Amino acid sequence: MNDLSAPVVHSAAAKLRGQVVTTPVIGGVHLAGDGEVDLRWKAELIQTGGSGWYRGYLHLLLKSYGALPGVSFCGPVAQVLAAAVAAYHHRLSMHVFSSVPLLDDVNEALASLKATVEVVADPVASAARMQRQNGHLPLPGAEHPEVAAGLATIGMEFGTHLPAECTAVYVPSIAAAAIAAGLAVVGRTMPVVPVDTTMTDTGEALRCKLSVGRSHRVVLGETSASVLAAALRHRGGGVVGAVALD
Repeated sequence: MNDLSAPVVHSAAAKLRGQVVTTPVIGGVHLAGDGEVDLRWKAELIQTGGSGWYRGYLHLLLKSYGALPGVSFCGPVAQVLAAAVAAYHHRLSMHVFSSVPLLDDVNEALASLKATVEVVADPVASAARMQRQNGHLPLPGAEHPEVAAGLATIGMEFGTHLPAECTAVYVPSIAAAAIAAGLAVVGRTMPVVPVDTTMTDTGEALRCKLSVGRSHRVVLGETSASVLAAALRHRGGGVVGAVALD
């Protein structure tokens, strides 16, 4: 189990200070027919690399400074730019393994960050082979303590801006434990509701993606749209929080 005690999370926040965006908390999300939930959501999708995962990857690389010859990535496409920017800022070579071709704009962005992309049948096996051959670290997920500590800073930051009457916080299930730990560091003990974004009602998520905001349109990734859609279904109304991670 990851140690996400207050000293660990505060240490991660100190390392990341000045290197990550303090993302805003946006309120007043309104969808036609939905009036019971006062949703306040943290816009981590404007974080460097377009994802709150940048905090986790950057923290890992800061803690490993000078010890790695390079990194590889075989995770979700939504997180790949955050990983590539973190590697680029550390002047580390990065190799992306994907089972499907990436979109042209993603490939262009990765090329500008000096990352190499290879389409392979088994990305995980390819990353493991590169680690054996070259020592390149496959960037891990929230199961890694340093990545988790970086993600926990999202919860710590969010908790200082949520109203006292907030009754629940909805987050992607993959990062729920880390974000909950960060909230606890600042004394916020409201329930954290993990959202399995692989099991989302895509119709409602798309509706949220296209309709969020009264006077502005915000384009959300499918993961963030899924979390916000789940939060807007919260029973009992009141103030509800949500993290748009990517």
